[in-house]
Amino acid sequence: MDRYHFEDLISDYLENQLPLAQRKEFEQYLEANPEGKQLVETVRDTIRSLKTLPGVPSSPQFMTNLYQRLEGERMSHWSAIAGRTIFGFKPLYAGLMATLLVAVVIVGLELFPTGSPGSDQPSQFSDQNPLPAGPAAASPANDALADKSEDSTTTDSAPKTYPLEDQIKFVKDQP
Repeated sequence: MDRYHFEDLISDYLENQLPLAQRKEFEQYLEANPEGKQLVETVRDTIRSLKTLPGVPSSPQFMTNLYQRLEGERMSHWSAIAGRTIFGFKPLYAGLMATLLVAVVIVGLELFPTGSPGSDQPSQFSDQNPLPAGPAAASPANDALADKSEDSTTTDSAPKTYPLEDQIKFVKDQP
């Protein structure tokens, strides 16, 4: 049992309304925590002092009048709030929310392509025309590269070395 649970059960303990298992757990907490004992005694003393206070006389209609007044206050509060809101938001926040919604829609439309698989509109990512259109696509050099059957990047020769010792100074090379 933690302190918050203990504090919630103090009044039930003092009024003897706890089940036996909870009561035993509560008393074990009391034995382990002297601050808890002091808190229970403080609450017990407060209840005793409240019981010794004299009663305040009131009219028989006091509770009825109180409930009516509370209901009237609650209704006037809600009607004042409802008159100054748009979908539950104050006008300033409603405007900001609408602006944010429009911005999200615009960004969403810009991020996603307009064509979809099955639509007549071509997507910018479609594979229908992989080469760029224009004078570069029609040149004979591009056709020759496309017809080449072997890979020009694979070579059996040793990698070339470049003498860069005079131009680059490494940390390990410094005396």
